[in-house]
Amino acid sequence: MTSTFAWLDYSARERRAMLEVVDLFREKGTVDELGLGVIRDAFADHFFPGTSTLHSRARYWLLIPWVYRRLEAERTPSAKADERARRLQADLVRALVTGGEGEGVIGIEARDKVLRPPAVVYWAGLYRHGIRLVPGSIGRYHASLDGFYASAGPRRSEGDDSELVDVGRRNWDAGLPGPPTDLFERADFRMRREDAEYLRERMITSSPESFLAWGLRRPSRFAKVDAPWMHPDLAAAPNALRVPVELARRFSLLMFGAVLAYNVLMAEASAAAGLRDDSLVTEYRAAYAGWAAGRIVTELDALRRWDRGELWSFVERLAPGRISRTRRFVEQWIARVLDSPASAIDDPAMRTLIADRERVMKGSLARLHNHRALERWNGRSGVFELTYRWNEGRTIIRDVADGLASTDVGSQ
Repeated sequence: MTSTFAWLDYSARERRAMLEVVDLFREKGTVDELGLGVIRDAFADHFFPGTSTLHSRARYWLLIPWVYRRLEAERTPSAKADERARRLQADLVRALVTGGEGEGVIGIEARDKVLRPPAVVYWAGLYRHGIRLVPGSIGRYHASLDGFYASAGPRRSEGDDSELVDVGRRNWDAGLPGPPTDLFERADFRMRREDAEYLRERMITSSPESFLAWGLRRPSRFAKVDAPWMHPDLAAAPNALRVPVELARRFSLLMFGAVLAYNVLMAEASAAAGLRDDSLVTEYRAAYAGWAAGRIVTELDALRRWDRGELWSFVERLAPGRISRTRRFVEQWIARVLDSPASAIDDPAMRTLIADRERVMKGSLARLHNHRALERWNGRSGVFELTYRWNEGRTIIRDVADGLASTDVGSQ
C-alpha cells in the first residue's frame, strides 16, 4: 500500500484521523530526508501488498470485518454508523486488554477518544486482499449503508426455477469466518485454524507473486530474520521473487551510506553552529567508515559489474512516471561510492548533492539550509537500512503459522 490517502477530503473527522496517521508514520522511523520513499514503497508494496508500517497483528484483518458485520447485523443507519463503529472498536480494545493483550493493540491509550481506530489503518488493505468488497473510503461505506439495507437480501433466480439464491450484494467476502461469540468481551490476537487458513487463502489468491504469498505458502516463525533477503529458504524461491529481493537489497545497502553521509553533514552543521559538541560527528563518521569498509568493499567488484538498468526497469514498472528525479540523485551517489567508497563522504560534489536533495525535499525547512530547523534536529535522521515493511510482513506470516498449528478449529 503506497503512502498516500486519496480520501482525505471526505470529512473533518477522517481528515484529523489521517493526519494523525501521517504523524505516526514519522514516529515509526520512516523519516525520508533524501526522498527515497517512492522507491522504498514500490518495493514494499510489491513484496507485502496491502500492508503499511502502521499494521500490528494479523488478526486485525478479521477483527475489523467482524466489527462491521456486527454493525450491519444491527442495521445501524448511515447517520449513526461512524459513532457505532468507533464504539465497537473501543469495545474491542477493552476486550483485547481483558484477554491479556498489550503490545500491538491499536488505540490502547486513547480508548473511546481514538481518532485513528484500526479500521482506518487496515481499510485499504482489506480491499486489496478481497476481504472488503465495497470500494471507497470508510465515510462512503457508512453513507452507503441505508441503501445497502434496502437492496440487500435473498434474491430469486431469473430462470424457470424460482428458488431463492444468494444475496446479490455483499460488503464483505462470503468466506469470512464467523467471530467468537464473546468477541467484544474478551479477545486476543491468537488465530484459530480457520482464521489462519482463510487469511492465508485470501492473501495468496489476491497477490500470488508477492513475497507475502510465497512466505504464507510455507509459513514459519523464522526467528532472528531481519530482512527479506535473510529468509532461510529464499534460495528455494522462484527466480521472479529472488531477483527483485536482490535488487531491493542492493538499493538498501548502497543508500544506507547516503543516509549516514546526511547525518555526518547534520552533525557537522550542528557542531559548527554551537548547538552540539563534535561527538556525533565522530560517531557518524565511524559508522560511515564501517559501512564503506565492511559492507561495500567486500562486494565492490560485484556492485561495479551490476547493470543498474535492471533496477530502474523494475522500479519503473512498479511506480511508472514517479522515479525520474530520485533516480538522478541515486545514480550520482552510487556512481561516486563505487568509484571510491571511503572518500565519497568528503567529496564536495557529494556534499552538495545531499544538501541540495534535502532542500528539494523539504524546501525552506531543510535543516542544512535553515538554522532554526537545525536547532530542532534530535541528532538522528532515519539511520536505518530499508527492509521494505519486512517487520509487518513477518508478523503476518508468523501469526498465520501459529494459527495453522492451533488446535482451536471451531468458530466459537
